[in-house]
Order: sequence, then structure tokens, then C-alpha cells
Amino acid sequence: MKTIAPLLLVALAFVSACSGADADASSPATRTAAPSARRADAWSDDPRVRRALEALQGVQLDEARTPIAQLYEQGGVEAELLAARLAFYDNDRVRALSLLEAAKGAHPDDSRVHATLVEIYATLGRLHAADDALEAGWKAVGRTAALERARGVLMLSQPAGHRAGLAALQSALSMEPGLPFVAFPLAQAYLLTGREALGQERIDEALDCARRSRELDPASTGALELEAEALASALRFDEALVRYSLLAERGVELGAAPALLHHKAATQALLVSDRAGALRHYLRARALGLSDAELGFGVTLLREEAHTLIDRGIASYDSGALEEAEAAFREALVNDPWNEEASNHLGVVLFRAERFAEAAGVWQELWDRSLEEHLQLPEPVHLNLAKAWKLAGEDERARRCLRDYLAQDPDGTWAKASREVLARLEEQDAEGPP
Repeated sequence: MKTIAPLLLVALAFVSACSGADADASSPATRTAAPSARRADAWSDDPRVRRALEALQGVQLDEARTPIAQLYEQGGVEAELLAARLAFYDNDRVRALSLLEAAKGAHPDDSRVHATLVEIYATLGRLHAADDALEAGWKAVGRTAALERARGVLMLSQPAGHRAGLAALQSALSMEPGLPFVAFPLAQAYLLTGREALGQERIDEALDCARRSRELDPASTGALELEAEALASALRFDEALVRYSLLAERGVELGAAPALLHHKAATQALLVSDRAGALRHYLRARALGLSDAELGFGVTLLREEAHTLIDRGIASYDSGALEEAEAAFREALVNDPWNEEASNHLGVVLFRAERFAEAAGVWQELWDRSLEEHLQLPEPVHLNLAKAWKLAGEDERARRCLRDYLAQDPDGTWAKASREVLARLEEQDAEGPP
């Protein structure tokens, strides 16, 4: 039984041969290579074979069962190979290996059998067995596309074997374009190579690998995340954020990465005097969880924008344009959620539009916060709130806010007025309906 280390040397010899370098005359690559790729083991054009291959490569196992069962009834190496892969995908490893060992005995010159054995052993982590199976395949049939693919899969199963694996898989495809069962391992090889490149700040290479991996395996979240990270490293923040959005749609937990990236995008926007873009990114960063402390200068910018919008809202209100005023005050609160002036003005606009319950809701939130945080509001919000609740048909709520004010500040500026309004409400309640 050989160790894995010698096989890695063999793999590197193959890589050199593929790149035009001179191969060692004593290496298995030179000793066993056939003059040209064998075509005796090409997959047939039987429609059932084609359907089974397509289904297995897409891991659509239910769609593969019927054509494989039909093929298995008539026998043959292709039926055995397809049945073995299906058994392996069904986690019936014993049956898969039994089918392949039988197929190897009956068809020792079919490289697909040797290749499938290598790949299954490698996937199971039985690397020595995979190494032996690869060596047996080389001795039996020489160098074929299927065995190059298998070598690539084996290399991917070993530490730091992704580049050798990538080279082997690319070589396999060059030998046989359209070779089955190569897309997924090739996508993984590009992904691992791209990860390494990104870690070494070779950003263009990482981005290229990510995109090649996604082309081969569109469902891969790993490749999409690598592309997002590579784009972010290239300072292409908006493009990176699109990828992170796609990842979120797929249910991937991203942590603080998107929020922090929005913060970086905001800074980048400020550097090119794109204030609107910076505001948009700061808002999104806050929505994704960044605190005011983490937003830093972003908080200042958002508050400045809120004041601008408040001024716009006041001008619209003074001109009687209530809809425009409401929109401005609401937008101001998006930029500065706890802005007391914007909240109060929004309540005034809603009250004037006779949307009393809505006005009361806005003022109630502001009033509750003032009680909790002991804020000194510049206007008698509680009096306006009481009137709004009264006109909305909520008499008890109207009385409650007046009592809350008097309990907090019995000698305050608005204490006398509050007692008078409360007394009238209680008198009306005692008198009952007219």
C-alpha cells in the first residue's frame, strides 16, 4: 500500500505534462500513458443513459431511478456504473462498492470503472484505497479523461491539493469536453483556489475563480459568498452588496458583514461627494444593526438630513400642503428616529387632517418616551394628546395622559391647564351621554 505523499508527486508530474513541461521518465504518468485518450469507454447515446447521467449530476435521484432500473435489467457496464453512483448517493456504500468491484472484474479495461472507484474512495476519505485504485486504472488503461477527473477529485480530498486538483480537472475536460461528473468537483476546485487567492490578496484571481465556480454550480452559496468578499476587497461595494442580498434571500446567516459593508460604501460615497448615496448606505447599515456609536459620522449626517427635512415640512405645512408636510416629517424620522420635533410636527399635521387616532398614536409614543427618559418637551404634547384621544373617542386615554403629566410634574408650566382640562373631562364623564 502506497502512502498519499508519493501520489501527490505523481499528480504534480501530470500537471507538468499538461503544461508542456518535461515529465520524469520514471513517473507513472510517463510509464503508463496511452498515446491518446481511449474512446472505447465513452458513454453511449442511449436516451436512458443520458437521462440518468443528467439526473445524477443534478442530484435529482428520483428522476434517475427509473432509467437506471431499466438499464440494470438488461445489464452492462454502464448500468452497473450508474447503479453504483445511485447507491452511493443513497448512502448505500456497501452496495456501491460491491457493484464497482464486480464491474472492475468484468470490465478491467473500462477506465470509467476505475475512475468511479477512485472518486468514491476519495469522497469516503479512504485516500490510500483511492490512490491504489488510481494506480490500478493507470496500469490497466493508461491516461484517460475519466481517470484525470478521478485524480482531480483525489487531489481535492487532500490538504492543499486544490491547485493540483484544478489542473487535473481542467486537463480532463480538455481531453473530453462534456465529460460527465466533472462540473461539481471543478466548481469546488475553483472555490478552494479562489479562497486561497483572496487570502493572499490576489483579488482578481479570487473573483475569476468565484465566477467560474458559480457558472459550474449556480446553487453554490460558497462561491457567491466568495464573489461578494472579493468584490468588497476590490472596493466594489455596491456589487458586493447585491451578492450579499442574494445570499440573504437563500437563508445564509451573514452576521454583521453586510452592515459593515454598507458603512464602508457610505464612506466611499462621501469621498466622491455623493451625499445621497452615503445617506442611503448609512440608513441601511443602521437597519441591519449598526449602533449609533458604530455609525460614527453617519449619525451626524443623518441628523443633518433630518433637520433639512423638518424645515421642508414646516414650509409645506405653512403653505397648506399637508401631504408634502407629512411625507417630509416621516422621512425626517427615518433619518433620526427619536427626533422630538419631527414627531411632534407629524402629530400636528395628522391632527389638522382630522386623523385623530393617528395623531394620538404619534404623540403617545413621544409622550411615553418623555416620561421614561424624563425629557422636557418644548410644547404641551400631553394636552394635544388628550384632545386627540378625546376626538378619537378614547376618553379614558385622554384622562390618563393628563394624570400622568400631573403625577410627574404637579407644579409644572402646564399643570394648571392640565387640571382644568382633566376636570372638564371628568365632569363630562359624570354627566354621561346627553
